[in-house]
Formats: sequence, structure tokens, C-alpha cells
Amino acid sequence: MKTPLLIATLATTPIAAHSATVVLNNKDSSGLVTTGSQATFGGQSFILSTAGAGTGDTVAANSPLPATATLNSITFVKAPTGSATAGQLYVKIYTGSADATGTPVAVSSNSIDVNSATALSDLAWTFSGSSLSTSTTYFAVFSTNNANDSTGTDGVGARIAAANFGGGFVSTYSGGTAFNANSPTPAGVAFDSRFAVTFTTVPEPSAALLGSLGLLAIFGRRRA
Repeated sequence: MKTPLLIATLATTPIAAHSATVVLNNKDSSGLVTTGSQATFGGQSFILSTAGAGTGDTVAANSPLPATATLNSITFVKAPTGSATAGQLYVKIYTGSADATGTPVAVSSNSIDVNSATALSDLAWTFSGSSLSTSTTYFAVFSTNNANDSTGTDGVGARIAAANFGGGFVSTYSGGTAFNANSPTPAGVAFDSRFAVTFTTVPEPSAALLGSLGLLAIFGRRRA
């Protein structure tokens, strides 16, 4: 009888959990126009488990998401015209608020000279090993430094593209909103930026265990 041996093997063998790269895309929704679609934003709030309106969004396809995920990148779109309040900018991730009262949880590995970027080009900030909850509201805030604190963001903004249909700013994302580069408290606005968030999920160990137990049950029926 080999079934007890198989059970013992499963009990002592690490269970492989397969990761998936997920894209929260609110950057290139069908019908968006580029003329006049710009504003000086302090950033954008988001929830990883809330799908965007973009054509390449894969949040729904990977739902339900596990409790945590690893943040890979955040991308905004450079506005057609205009300048940022400062050229070389990082992106910080806050919880609680977009201002100095928020709690910083991550900072981008790179900075981008937003003022030198080509109009309507993608501006991608990357992150290394930043673990986020998939159900928490986060604030992606532009900053002049990469210190893992709340400095460098007061009144800082980037001239980036807004979600725009037919010449008017619109709200296309239900999991957050864009906010102005107001000092000292950024005010939320009734529309969104064009943005995308890429992150990696790893199934919970319990989910992988259930999958293995399911295979064991099938094996047991075939042996019966």
C-alpha cells in the first residue's frame, strides 16, 4: 500500500507556490484622448485588488488575489505640455494619507527627470522587494528624494496625463483618485491619472496545500 508513503512524502516536502505577474492598468483605456489631458499631480491612490479600466488589466483574471503581493513598478504618462515642480523625481508609497501624516512603506529604486521626458511617453518607476497588502489603499506620491520617510513630497508635483474622454477629465478607476500637489495637504480630485501598477503575487501556502490534498484524494479514489 503506497498511499501512506505518499502522505508522509507530502507532509515533509516543501510545497511550491507559483507566482503570477499582475497588471493594474488604468493607463490606456479605450476612448481616451490626449489633447488637453494633463494636470500637475502630486500622485494617485490605488488598491491592488481593484481592477483598472485599461485594456491590459489582469487583476480580475487573477482574482481573488492573495493577501500580499510584491510591488514591481508604477507607470504614469508624461503630459503633452507643461513642467513638473521639480525635474528629477522618485515615487514614494504611503498608507493612511498622501501628506506628511501618512506612513511611508516603499520608495522607488530609480528617479526620472520628468521635465526632460518626451510628451505622452511612459514614465516607469521600479521597486525592489516592496511587500504590499492587496486590500489596502496606497498613495503613490512624487518626491525629490529617495529617503524612506515623508520628506521631499510637500508641494511636489509632476505634469502627467489624466484620464480624459473628449476633452474633459474623468474618473475611470474606482479604487482611488488622483490628488493635487497642494502644500501641505494634497487634495483629492474627482478624476484619475493615467497609470499602471505591476506586481507579483504568490499563492498562500494553505492554497498550495489544498491543491496537493486534492491530488491526493484523486489518487486515493483511483487506487480504491
